[in-house]
Amino acid sequence: MKKVYTGQHPMQAHLVKGLLEESGIEARVVGEEIFGVRGEVGFDFETAPAVFVHDEDAERALEVIRSQEARVRAAAEGDDEEA
Repeated sequence: MKKVYTGQHPMQAHLVKGLLEESGIEARVVGEEIFGVRGEVGFDFETAPAVFVHDEDAERALEVIRSQEARVRAAAEGDDEEA
């Protein structure tokens, strides 16, 4: 399994997991249990909620994630232009 996304919050990781699954890529969220005790244990990029996929799906998963991030940026820039 390979990590393809690290979220700031478990909800972000689950949204990405859902996006990948809609694209036919099996995904798993890891680390959300630690998020609940982040004040008591070290919490950093390595322990943040992350999305993992099978090795053979990693490149395609990254493409799906990048494409979605580009759509979100484009929509945000469009909102800025209208204001």
